[in-house]
Amino acid sequence: MGLNFGQAIEALKQGKKISREVWGGYWVLDIISNPMKDKNFSQEPMIYAYTKYNKIHPAIAYQPDILAEDWFIITVDKDNSNPV
Repeated sequence: MGLNFGQAIEALKQGKKISREVWGGYWVLDIISNPMKDKNFSQEPMIYAYTKYNKIHPAIAYQPDILAEDWFIITVDKDNSNPV
């Protein structure tokens, strides 16, 4: 058994990357730059999902994710795109 959702979120706050056994990607807490200099753009940290298809988007936790106990902390390779 792995981490529960609360433990996984705490790991994110510590700068770690997390994933679930059933995923090919991972989540990370990060601040994405504002290339358009939009005044309404949030500079607050957000949780982003890095998918197995090398796409980045805001993470969405569904109920199965919240209730799961198969979360784990991962490391990624040097180009920050593939879980190791």
